[in-house]
Amino acid sequence: MLLYNFACVFNVVLDIAVTYLVAYEMMVGHNMRTYHGVHLKDVDTFTGRVETYAMQREMGKSLWRYSWPSTFMLPFLIEPIITIYLPYKLMSWVVRSNPKYRSYHAERFLTSTPMDLSRYADVLLNVILVVLILFFPGGYTLGMFATLALSHVFIYGYDHWRVLRSIPSCEFANMNVDWWAQWLLTVPCGLLLSCAIYKWAVDIQSKGWGYGLVFVVSAAFFGHILIHTALLLWFVPLFGCKEKEPSNMSYKQCGRRIACSWFSANPVYCLRSCHIYRHEPPCDFCVAGKEHLLRVNEDIGLHFDDVPIEAENYDESPVDVRSVLRTLSTRFSQPSSPKAAAAEATAEANNI
Repeated sequence: MLLYNFACVFNVVLDIAVTYLVAYEMMVGHNMRTYHGVHLKDVDTFTGRVETYAMQREMGKSLWRYSWPSTFMLPFLIEPIITIYLPYKLMSWVVRSNPKYRSYHAERFLTSTPMDLSRYADVLLNVILVVLILFFPGGYTLGMFATLALSHVFIYGYDHWRVLRSIPSCEFANMNVDWWAQWLLTVPCGLLLSCAIYKWAVDIQSKGWGYGLVFVVSAAFFGHILIHTALLLWFVPLFGCKEKEPSNMSYKQCGRRIACSWFSANPVYCLRSCHIYRHEPPCDFCVAGKEHLLRVNEDIGLHFDDVPIEAENYDESPVDVRSVLRTLSTRFSQPSSPKAAAAEATAEANNI
């Protein structure tokens, strides 16, 4: 997650730097002037050139084009097609055309990948890009935040559907990724502080900042990261959950409640149990969605027992709504008593 974010942010910085060099040469060739009427080629300092509206506009436009729709929306529109639909279709063709792929192997080919915490990286990258736009003219700010909100509504809806309909399980090994995701928020927060200082020094030339402004902005950014990191390490844990007392629940009680254990999650131990130790029954390997197949053997620490879920039956013929309505209208049109007609219609509908 960290390498992905840093690589993308570094790519954005290089993109803006190239935009700055190209735009500067182009504007000097067109004899463009600053707001005060000075030729751009006569501005000696780097900070003075960057502060001109023409340069700000070009770099802001480059960041805007990088973000929308290329980063905010298109990858997430393509992701379900590339990661879910196409692999499923390709694997279904493979399974259908090869009779040797059956049962377990066919299921493995058709199963989607588990859900992990990689979405942190995508969301945090989008947040960093939105904060960067604050360094440039305000004409792009509303568009950036609006498209960010629109994109993240789609991302949330897509992930919600994927968790409920596609993935077999969630794979969260530990809390390291979550902690580093919280730490990575120091980057957009530090950029906000740097942007506030940068915008405060509006007239760089008259205040004589020069390259000193770059130093001050960078010092504010890295200083914030250090303070933010210190708060995450020592201050935030003071408000966290205290360590709970050791549970009195026995291993047998936990084993009856939790299917995946050290034994059933270890494929080597499962093979050793079957072919070397000759346990009867041997230790079965735990597969997500197949927990009910685990067999109980309390002598080797296997206590989990469950029944399969009731699968939906797709073979039953659906109810013909039109025939039901036709029967009801026929019954009520007969010259019998209303109560008798209603009772007959209800009985007929139940039979159908």
